[in-house]
Amino acid sequence: MAAQQSHMSFSFFLAILYAIFGFFFLALSPEALLLASVVVVIAGLLPNVDGGQDGAAKEFAGLLAAVLPLLILQSFPSLQSGGVARMALVVVCAYLISRVFVVRFLQTCTVRRGIVHSIPAAIITAEIVYLVFYDLPKGQRAYLFFAALLGFLSHLLLDAYSNFDLIGKASGQTKKQPPALKLFGATWGKTIAAYGAVAVLGWFVLRDVYPYLHFDAKLVY
Repeated sequence: MAAQQSHMSFSFFLAILYAIFGFFFLALSPEALLLASVVVVIAGLLPNVDGGQDGAAKEFAGLLAAVLPLLILQSFPSLQSGGVARMALVVVCAYLISRVFVVRFLQTCTVRRGIVHSIPAAIITAEIVYLVFYDLPKGQRAYLFFAALLGFLSHLLLDAYSNFDLIGKASGQTKKQPPALKLFGATWGKTIAAYGAVAVLGWFVLRDVYPYLHFDAKLVY
Protein backbone atom coordinates (compact mmCIF):
# COMPACT_ATOMS: atom_id res chain seq x y z
CA MET A 1 0.00 0.00 0.00
CA ALA A 2 1.37 3.41 -0.94
CA ALA A 3 2.28 5.74 1.93
CA GLN A 4 0.14 8.75 2.79
CA GLN A 5 2.95 11.08 1.75
CA SER A 6 3.06 9.45 -1.69
CA HIS A 7 -0.67 9.97 -2.13
CA MET A 8 -0.38 13.62 -1.09
CA SER A 9 2.53 14.33 -3.43
CA PHE A 10 0.85 12.61 -6.36
CA SER A 11 -2.43 14.42 -5.68
CA PHE A 12 -0.68 17.80 -5.62
CA PHE A 13 1.02 16.96 -8.93
CA LEU A 14 -2.30 16.00 -10.54
CA ALA A 15 -3.98 19.09 -9.11
CA ILE A 16 -1.41 21.34 -10.80
CA LEU A 17 -1.81 19.55 -14.12
CA TYR A 18 -5.61 19.69 -13.88
CA ALA A 19 -5.52 23.41 -13.10
CA ILE A 20 -3.22 24.02 -16.08
CA PHE A 21 -5.65 22.10 -18.29
CA GLY A 22 -8.59 24.15 -17.03
CA PHE A 23 -6.72 27.43 -17.51
CA PHE A 24 -5.49 26.89 -21.07
CA PHE A 25 -8.26 24.73 -22.56
CA LEU A 26 -11.39 25.73 -20.62
CA ALA A 27 -10.55 29.34 -19.71
CA LEU A 28 -11.93 28.93 -16.20
CA SER A 29 -11.65 31.56 -13.49
CA PRO A 30 -8.82 31.39 -10.92
CA GLU A 31 -11.40 30.69 -8.20
CA ALA A 32 -12.72 27.62 -10.06
CA LEU A 33 -9.19 26.40 -10.76
CA LEU A 34 -8.17 26.74 -7.11
CA LEU A 35 -11.33 25.01 -5.92
CA ALA A 36 -10.82 22.13 -8.36
CA SER A 37 -7.21 21.76 -7.25
CA VAL A 38 -8.31 21.49 -3.62
CA VAL A 39 -10.93 18.90 -4.62
CA VAL A 40 -8.30 16.81 -6.42
CA VAL A 41 -6.04 16.80 -3.36
CA ILE A 42 -8.82 15.99 -0.89
CA ALA A 43 -10.29 13.26 -3.11
CA GLY A 44 -6.80 11.83 -3.54
CA LEU A 45 -6.51 11.34 0.21
CA LEU A 46 -10.13 10.44 0.91
CA PRO A 47 -10.01 6.62 0.49
CA ASN A 48 -7.73 6.33 3.52
CA VAL A 49 -10.59 7.29 5.85
CA ASP A 50 -11.77 3.67 5.87
CA GLY A 51 -11.14 1.81 9.08
CA GLY A 52 -10.57 5.08 10.96
CA GLN A 53 -6.81 4.56 10.85
CA ASP A 54 -3.75 6.77 10.36
CA GLY A 55 -5.59 9.88 11.50
CA ALA A 56 -7.16 10.25 8.04
CA ALA A 57 -10.65 9.76 9.44
CA LYS A 58 -10.11 12.49 12.04
CA GLU A 59 -8.72 14.85 9.41
CA PHE A 60 -11.75 14.18 7.22
CA ALA A 61 -14.05 14.78 10.19
CA GLY A 62 -12.31 18.09 10.89
CA LEU A 63 -12.83 19.18 7.28
CA LEU A 64 -16.45 18.09 7.41
CA ALA A 65 -16.95 20.00 10.66
CA ALA A 66 -15.78 23.16 8.91
CA VAL A 67 -17.88 22.73 5.76
CA LEU A 68 -21.08 21.19 7.16
CA PRO A 69 -22.30 24.33 9.02
CA LEU A 70 -21.97 26.36 5.82
CA LEU A 71 -24.04 23.83 3.90
CA ILE A 72 -26.70 23.72 6.61
CA LEU A 73 -27.00 27.51 6.88
CA GLN A 74 -27.09 27.83 3.09
CA SER A 75 -29.76 25.15 2.74
CA PHE A 76 -31.90 26.51 5.59
CA PRO A 77 -31.71 30.34 5.51
CA SER A 78 -34.22 30.59 8.37
CA LEU A 79 -31.50 29.40 10.75
CA GLN A 80 -29.55 32.58 10.07
CA SER A 81 -32.38 34.74 11.39
CA GLY A 82 -31.93 33.39 14.90
CA GLY A 83 -28.83 35.43 15.54
CA VAL A 84 -25.48 34.30 16.86
CA ALA A 85 -26.97 31.83 19.34
CA ARG A 86 -28.76 29.76 16.68
CA MET A 87 -25.79 29.79 14.29
CA ALA A 88 -23.45 28.81 17.12
CA LEU A 89 -25.77 25.90 17.92
CA VAL A 90 -25.60 24.77 14.28
CA VAL A 91 -21.79 24.94 14.33
CA VAL A 92 -21.51 22.96 17.58
CA CYS A 93 -23.98 20.29 16.42
CA ALA A 94 -22.16 19.94 13.10
CA TYR A 95 -18.86 19.62 14.95
CA LEU A 96 -20.18 16.89 17.23
CA ILE A 97 -21.75 15.01 14.34
CA SER A 98 -18.52 15.14 12.35
CA ARG A 99 -15.95 14.48 15.07
CA VAL A 100 -17.94 11.88 17.05
CA PHE A 101 -20.54 10.10 14.96
CA VAL A 102 -18.76 10.19 11.58
CA VAL A 103 -15.45 9.00 13.03
CA ARG A 104 -17.19 6.27 15.05
CA PHE A 105 -19.08 5.16 11.94
CA LEU A 106 -15.85 4.92 9.92
CA GLN A 107 -14.14 2.97 12.70
CA THR A 108 -16.94 0.45 13.17
CA CYS A 109 -18.54 0.10 9.72
CA THR A 110 -15.55 0.24 7.38
CA VAL A 111 -12.42 -1.85 7.04
CA ARG A 112 -9.04 -1.12 5.55
CA ARG A 113 -9.09 -1.43 1.75
CA GLY A 114 -12.82 -2.14 1.91
CA ILE A 115 -15.68 -0.72 -0.14
CA VAL A 116 -14.28 2.82 0.25
CA HIS A 117 -11.34 1.69 -1.90
CA SER A 118 -13.58 0.99 -4.89
CA ILE A 119 -14.73 2.47 -8.16
CA PRO A 120 -18.34 2.95 -6.92
CA ALA A 121 -16.98 5.01 -4.02
CA ALA A 122 -15.09 7.19 -6.51
CA ILE A 123 -18.30 7.81 -8.47
CA ILE A 124 -20.22 8.60 -5.24
CA THR A 125 -17.57 11.15 -4.25
CA ALA A 126 -17.74 12.86 -7.64
CA GLU A 127 -21.55 12.96 -7.56
CA ILE A 128 -21.57 14.50 -4.07
CA VAL A 129 -19.09 17.17 -5.16
CA TYR A 130 -21.27 18.00 -8.17
CA LEU A 131 -24.41 18.32 -6.03
CA VAL A 132 -22.80 20.29 -3.18
CA PHE A 133 -21.73 23.17 -5.42
CA TYR A 134 -25.22 23.67 -6.81
CA ASP A 135 -24.87 27.46 -7.16
CA LEU A 136 -22.02 27.26 -9.70
CA PRO A 137 -22.50 27.09 -13.47
CA LYS A 138 -22.92 23.57 -14.78
CA GLY A 139 -19.65 23.72 -16.69
CA GLN A 140 -17.69 24.45 -13.52
CA ARG A 141 -19.61 21.78 -11.62
CA ALA A 142 -18.70 19.23 -14.28
CA TYR A 143 -15.09 20.34 -13.96
CA LEU A 144 -15.28 19.74 -10.20
CA PHE A 145 -16.98 16.38 -10.80
CA PHE A 146 -14.06 15.14 -12.84
CA ALA A 147 -11.60 16.71 -10.38
CA ALA A 148 -13.02 14.54 -7.60
CA LEU A 149 -13.08 11.48 -9.86
CA LEU A 150 -9.47 12.08 -10.94
CA GLY A 151 -8.20 12.51 -7.38
CA PHE A 152 -10.02 9.46 -6.03
CA LEU A 153 -9.01 7.18 -8.88
CA SER A 154 -5.40 8.34 -8.63
CA HIS A 155 -5.35 7.03 -5.05
CA LEU A 156 -6.74 3.66 -6.15
CA LEU A 157 -4.29 3.38 -9.05
CA LEU A 158 -1.35 4.25 -6.80
CA ASP A 159 -2.43 1.58 -4.32
CA ALA A 160 -2.87 -0.92 -7.14
CA TYR A 161 0.62 -0.13 -8.43
CA SER A 162 2.10 -0.59 -4.95
CA ASN A 163 0.63 -4.11 -4.84
CA PHE A 164 3.12 -5.25 -7.47
CA ASP A 165 6.08 -6.48 -5.44
CA LEU A 166 7.84 -8.80 -7.86
CA ILE A 167 10.92 -9.31 -5.67
CA GLY A 168 8.81 -10.13 -2.65
CA LYS A 169 6.67 -12.53 -4.63
CA ALA A 170 9.72 -14.29 -6.01
CA SER A 171 11.17 -14.79 -2.53
CA GLY A 172 7.80 -15.67 -1.01
CA GLN A 173 8.12 -12.92 1.60
CA THR A 174 5.44 -10.57 0.35
CA LYS A 175 2.14 -10.15 2.14
CA LYS A 176 -0.92 -10.25 -0.03
CA GLN A 177 -2.78 -6.94 -0.02
CA PRO A 178 -6.51 -6.51 -0.69
CA PRO A 179 -7.23 -5.24 -4.21
CA ALA A 180 -7.48 -1.47 -4.60
CA LEU A 181 -9.49 -1.28 -7.82
CA LYS A 182 -12.62 -3.20 -6.93
CA LEU A 183 -16.22 -3.15 -8.08
CA PHE A 184 -17.75 -5.11 -5.20
CA GLY A 185 -17.54 -5.02 -1.41
CA ALA A 186 -16.77 -7.82 1.00
CA THR A 187 -20.50 -8.49 1.49
CA TRP A 188 -23.57 -8.21 -0.68
CA GLY A 189 -25.01 -5.66 1.73
CA LYS A 190 -22.12 -3.24 1.26
CA THR A 191 -22.17 -3.79 -2.50
CA ILE A 192 -25.90 -3.09 -2.75
CA ALA A 193 -25.56 -0.01 -0.52
CA ALA A 194 -22.71 1.35 -2.68
CA TYR A 195 -24.49 0.86 -5.99
CA GLY A 196 -27.75 2.12 -4.47
CA ALA A 197 -25.97 5.35 -3.48
CA VAL A 198 -24.51 5.62 -6.99
CA ALA A 199 -27.97 5.23 -8.50
CA VAL A 200 -29.75 7.68 -6.17
CA LEU A 201 -27.09 10.38 -6.42
CA GLY A 202 -26.80 9.76 -10.15
CA TRP A 203 -30.53 10.37 -10.50
CA PHE A 204 -30.21 13.78 -8.82
CA VAL A 205 -27.24 14.64 -11.03
CA LEU A 206 -29.16 13.57 -14.12
CA ARG A 207 -32.19 15.64 -13.09
CA ASP A 208 -29.91 18.64 -12.59
CA VAL A 209 -28.27 18.24 -15.98
CA TYR A 210 -31.61 17.58 -17.70
CA PRO A 211 -34.23 19.40 -15.56
CA TYR A 212 -37.08 18.52 -17.93
CA LEU A 213 -36.31 14.82 -17.88
CA HIS A 214 -39.23 12.65 -16.80
CA PHE A 215 -40.56 9.18 -17.43
CA ASP A 216 -44.15 8.38 -18.29
CA ALA A 217 -45.33 4.97 -17.20
CA LYS A 218 -48.13 3.93 -19.53
CA LEU A 219 -50.07 0.68 -19.35
CA VAL A 220 -51.14 -0.85 -22.63
CA TYR A 221 -54.19 -3.11 -22.51
